[in-house]
Amino acid sequence: MRISQVMRSPAVTVTPGDKLKDVAALLVEHGFSAVPVVAADGALAGIVSAADLIDIEPVAHQALPATVAEVMTPGVFTVPADADAARAVRLMLERGYRSLPVTDDAEVVGMVSRGDLLRALARADDVIRADIERLLAVHAQLLAALEVSVADGVVTFAGELPAAARCLPDALARDVPGTLAVRFEPRPG
Repeated sequence: MRISQVMRSPAVTVTPGDKLKDVAALLVEHGFSAVPVVAADGALAGIVSAADLIDIEPVAHQALPATVAEVMTPGVFTVPADADAARAVRLMLERGYRSLPVTDDAEVVGMVSRGDLLRALARADDVIRADIERLLAVHAQLLAALEVSVADGVVTFAGELPAAARCLPDALARDVPGTLAVRFEPRPG
């Protein structure tokens, strides 16, 4: 299971200048325990959690923090959207995190929480079976539409096939004695 399959997306983010009261309302509205903090240039600057907001203690002769920049945690651990969910589970358990920002390259594309991972684990077997059957049917149609040619031991599959679906025909072709290489090309126009 990939993080992209269980994360909440699109990412709900805040900026360092956002008011803490607004962030508290955002957390309550969405049921989040934390949100990523994104700088003006789009880079991940940190994370602000519910704990950061409720752990504010007044200090004599100092104003209470008012903005995200004053309470956020910089140096955030992230997980890539294409990472295996087990990676996020390990990181959350090892570090005691309740949620992690999900990135695609340097862009924050979502958040994954313990609850998101639990919901995926709690899916009913008949729902999982139905999803697998649907995927098999879609992939069977895609595979059946491929044109196969072989020249000098090089197998070429021509047709529209997403990269994620190429592993099966690739593995099957490589298991055939005499196959030297496998290529995928669009169907000739």
